[in-house]
Amino acid sequence: MRLPSCWKATSCAALLLAGALSLPAASLTKGKPWTEADLLQALDQKANPADIVAAIKQDKADFYSTTLVALGLRGVASNSPLMLEVMMHSRSGGGPAIQAQVEAAVAQRRLQSKPLPKPVDSPALRAKAKAGDPAAKLELSYAFTDAKVDDPAFPNLSQAAAKAGYAPAAHVLGSDYASVGGKKELEDDAKAAAYYRQSAEAGSPEGAYKLGMAFAYGNGVATNLSAAEHWFLESAARSWDGFYPKNFSEGMLNKLYSFSHTTADTEAGARWAREMIRRGGLLAKTTEDTLASERAYARFRNAMKTLPPEVPAIQAAELAKLETAAKGGDVPALFKLAAAYAKGAGVLQNDGRAAEYYRRAAEKGSAEGALALGDLHRYGRGAKLEGAQYIAWLKKATELGSPVGWQRLGLIYAGGDDKLGIKTDQTAARDAFEKGAAGGDMVSVYMLGIAYQFGSFVPKDRDKALAHMKRAAEGGHPQGMSSYAAMLLENKVPEGAAIWYRKAVEAGQLNQRNRLATALSQSGNAKGAAEILQTLVKESPDSYDSWYQLGQTLELIPDPTGALAAYEKTVALKSPYNFLGPQAELRIKALKADNAPNGIAALTKKAEAGDAKAMMQLAEKLAPTNRPAAMDWVKQAADKGEGRAMLALALQTYATDKPAALEWLKKAVATGDPEATFRQAGMMFQGTDVPKDVPGAIALMKEAADAGFPPAQFEMGRIILGGNAPFPATPAAGAELIRKAAEANFPQAVALMGELFERGMGVPKNDARALDYYERAQKLGVQQAGAAIQRLRAQMKK
Repeated sequence: MRLPSCWKATSCAALLLAGALSLPAASLTKGKPWTEADLLQALDQKANPADIVAAIKQDKADFYSTTLVALGLRGVASNSPLMLEVMMHSRSGGGPAIQAQVEAAVAQRRLQSKPLPKPVDSPALRAKAKAGDPAAKLELSYAFTDAKVDDPAFPNLSQAAAKAGYAPAAHVLGSDYASVGGKKELEDDAKAAAYYRQSAEAGSPEGAYKLGMAFAYGNGVATNLSAAEHWFLESAARSWDGFYPKNFSEGMLNKLYSFSHTTADTEAGARWAREMIRRGGLLAKTTEDTLASERAYARFRNAMKTLPPEVPAIQAAELAKLETAAKGGDVPALFKLAAAYAKGAGVLQNDGRAAEYYRRAAEKGSAEGALALGDLHRYGRGAKLEGAQYIAWLKKATELGSPVGWQRLGLIYAGGDDKLGIKTDQTAARDAFEKGAAGGDMVSVYMLGIAYQFGSFVPKDRDKALAHMKRAAEGGHPQGMSSYAAMLLENKVPEGAAIWYRKAVEAGQLNQRNRLATALSQSGNAKGAAEILQTLVKESPDSYDSWYQLGQTLELIPDPTGALAAYEKTVALKSPYNFLGPQAELRIKALKADNAPNGIAALTKKAEAGDAKAMMQLAEKLAPTNRPAAMDWVKQAADKGEGRAMLALALQTYATDKPAALEWLKKAVATGDPEATFRQAGMMFQGTDVPKDVPGAIALMKEAADAGFPPAQFEMGRIILGGNAPFPATPAAGAELIRKAAEANFPQAVALMGELFERGMGVPKNDARALDYYERAQKLGVQQAGAAIQRLRAQMKK
């Protein structure tokens, strides 16, 4: 009979002290891709994270973004090798279970909708169409299309229905002529836009959405983000929940709000939003809901605040004066006119006139004019959508001394743009950002910080990334502030992180308030964090992540009643994306347990009264959330002679102070603690850090087994089974010890009992009982049990 495998290893003592009960590394390989359940099970069984990483690399994995959340909740650091390995194998979403919930919701929504009946050609339908009924004409055109027939007596049915003002027909024609998804032989985006306009103006939400898309991307009309927003708002207001134009239009509104590239775009959008609110009704509600949502950006709302109550028209005399000054080459006049036409500020919005004035200003030496003209070329607003011209005007702006020109060159080279025909050029991007940074452009400084942080187009350099982010933050760049704060938080400087997160919030980044709360909590200001989170849950009562974070923060204050209420709210929010609900349920159970007779409050009273066992129980409950306090109670329990506490101190100090750890272990053995006795036996077998003494080790092992410690029962059972000195081979006695360990669900003992029953060693041969033990072992995570199950089942069938 062989001795335990770790006793032959050179670092057995360290292994025993680090956790003799952890899952063996060899059992981690699965031969099939890892799942989230496999990963969490391995962690629950105390597997070494390095072994898990090696197993994942060998077997591959199928994880989702929810797996990262689960690891974070278990305390796995975001920069740890295990987390990074899981990130490399993760997909977005929540996995098959979440996907099933989403599909069920979609199926339910489809059941609630009423599909149009299939159009059928009939004499009655033809009669209605001939009489001029536009709806009948469109339905008959559908019937002809389905049947693949063409009747000369009914030409151009869709066009005739649209001409009669029938919105669905206009929408159909728009879809036919559109270059995206239309009919190739009819492709004409200008006609498509015209038909979509007819449909939209007749009240069709689909037409309004399609017209908004045309203006957003310049398909058949000049790109005009203000007009796009108008029609998206109209579409959303005319639609109902679950109808695709509403969902898509609201998505495009968020995109417009999030990615406005110029001040003109932002201000134009802000004017439209204010106008929608002024009109009231559904349009106002849609706009206000969007502005209040998590994705509505502060700069957009701030733009609304800075607009005057009304945009006054430029008086004819003043306009004539500006025109005269502009003709004479006056740059301020040229720029003022260009900006007025670009924004529609006091004059009818006209991108073409804006482009003309920006060009003349640029030719007179205005870097701002060159930048603005470049933007018009980039988005096809009043100027040809052309990458070469965009680049040319950006370079012109740099020649005129604008560091912003270098910034935008860096951005376009970093990402490229297929629509403009601009390819990614990392070297050019780096050079441009460095020149922009040298000129004091904080966006360029920030982009260099991002580049050094992730090694995108410069060598990865954490120190340089931190220095650039600090400069960007101090230079007033809002994203630089939040990124610098994030790096400080990662570097364990929560006080500094809190300062910069607060500045980022004050600069308009309201979506950083959760992170500010995190930094405040970690810096010891849980009350300040709770105040922020209470504001957030009032603003967004359906935000399950804010409710959960509030619960965590209230636990730190401590306010268990408030924390319990916050967790219960998290669970109550039903959503397929509420990944925190299960974790909140666990915290609810834990909090209720803490307030039970054997909870934290009761244990604290006993511990403060000097009860050593209560001290250890309290330490175990505090360890997940407050490790320093837990270790303080462990030390007090050890000083009072509690063996479990002495063992815990041995494990805690072994890596940093081996002599002290060995002394604590010796004291724990003297108290009769079975686990300490078992660990001491393992060290004596190897002779590492203590004199080698196999007989003495076996004696200690027997002592731990007699005390009912399952791992010791398992090892003693193996020794007796094998007849290792001083014990003669006694299979029945060895099997009985292993059975006791198996009853305690010690995985290796359960698996070995299966083998004993299969072989009839120490117990009567019984394949059915062997199979039962193998199946139990497999459920407990013993990977080798699977092969034994298959083999035994095959034998039993013969």
